Amino acid sequence: MVVAELNSIAFIEWLIQCFKSDVKVMAVDPKREDQEKGLRISTLNIESQLEHAGDHIFLVANRDF
Repeated sequence: MVVAELNSIAFIEWLIQCFKSDVKVMAVDPKREDQEKGLRISTLNIESQLEHAGDHIFLVANRDF
């Protein structure tokens, strides 16, 4: 069951806004199966997420563009 879909561009814009606002980490709820194993909340580093997004964009970019 899909509860919500994430718009990649909106997510990256939100990450950039967080980064510019000096937010260092964000807390996220784990998947249901991880919750059942006892995992409660995870944190993601904003800067690392932006680096990962940039790396992915670079990898899939059309180099002839």
